[in-house]
Amino acid sequence: MTIDPRLLGTWTRIHYDDDGGLEISVTFEEDGSLIWTMEADGRKEEIAMPYTIEGDAILSQQRSRYRFDGEILVVIFNDEEFRYTRRFE
Repeated sequence: MTIDPRLLGTWTRIHYDDDGGLEISVTFEEDGSLIWTMEADGRKEEIAMPYTIEGDAILSQQRSRYRFDGEILVVIFNDEEFRYTRRFE
């Protein structure tokens, strides 16, 4: 199992005008767990799955690529870019 230590922790998606108020965060854990959290209208859903890293690819149930733009995590899925900031708790 390969993990990029720069990914570890929780990242929150940067909002867009057309996202309908949907809050999305992703947590990368050291044990290879990936947890997507979606919140809207007072409802919260979490989806957990294993992940590993291969080059610039996040391998999970849905393969995506990633890169860093300064302190921003950019996740590329189906040729669309989603930008995330690290959440400090």
